[in-house]
Amino acid sequence: MVDECAIGEADAAQYAALLSDDGFDSTLALSAMCDADWPAAVKKGHRRTIARQALRAVEAAAAAAAPAPKAAEGEAEGSEEEEDEPAAAPRSAMAAALMADDDDDDDEEEEEELAI
Repeated sequence: MVDECAIGEADAAQYAALLSDDGFDSTLALSAMCDADWPAAVKKGHRRTIARQALRAVEAAAAAAAPAPKAAEGEAEGSEEEEDEPAAAPRSAMAAALMADDDDDDDEEEEEELAI
């Protein structure tokens, strides 16, 4: 919390103890918190910063777990064809939800193109 959220060490230590006592001990848990979940001792401005940084961390993990885009046909001429490997499993439920949401957008775009 100190580095990512720019919160003082004393506040960060207090918040970490309070949050972990309530089971909010991961970035996924922190990113899923609602207003009622926050201990009263956590300052309002710090709540927003912690929640924002936790969500960014979860999104970054989801992006890292997403498969790399494939090269267009013809770009990799002469190279050995690689077998498609299954996509890496998401590291968290939030990452899976974010990845599933991205997949839904692709399906809608394909349907729109087919309708035209």
